[in-house]
Amino acid sequence: MDTNEMKASLLKRLAVLADAEKVTKATLQDMAHDLLGYVPETKDIDIVNRLIDVLTPINRKTAIQFFKHFLAWQVEELDGAFVRFTKMSASVKTRDKCTKRIAKFFADNETFWTWAEREVAVELKKKDFSALIIKAITAAKKGDEKTDTQALTNKEIVAAFFKAGISIADLMDGASIEETPEENVAEAA
Repeated sequence: MDTNEMKASLLKRLAVLADAEKVTKATLQDMAHDLLGYVPETKDIDIVNRLIDVLTPINRKTAIQFFKHFLAWQVEELDGAFVRFTKMSASVKTRDKCTKRIAKFFADNETFWTWAEREVAVELKKKDFSALIIKAITAAKKGDEKTDTQALTNKEIVAAFFKAGISIADLMDGASIEETPEENVAEAA
């Protein structure tokens, strides 16, 4: 397949994904709206659990928070992770609070997505890049006999920092960190 054919194929599949995402967003929005009326009236929480089971991780997280906020149902968790909604709360106060939240949601013409944008914080995973950089520098200074890779000099390592967009001022600021380089290297190893 030549590059023009490949690009056409990729663009075609991209359009399919974009259409699927539009359908998912619209369907989830409509279902969330309808479920806020259906579940309190019928006490059928199973349909919410089924919905959550078919969602992608980020939509699943958002839907769980949404339904926890609006529905007066207890939650089963395992090791701190959501498993499913179980039974309706016995607390009249909790049920009334959720009923008022649903009424306000409908009165304000909210949608699942406008609520999520305002209420759901996306948490980015943290990765210890500092330890990875220390490990890479340590390895670069040693070289690798197994692969006949020569060690880099300190000058070459500093040059690599400049190529990556680190300035002299950045290096000086970094030098003022309280931990000594030896402690960082020990942690990275």
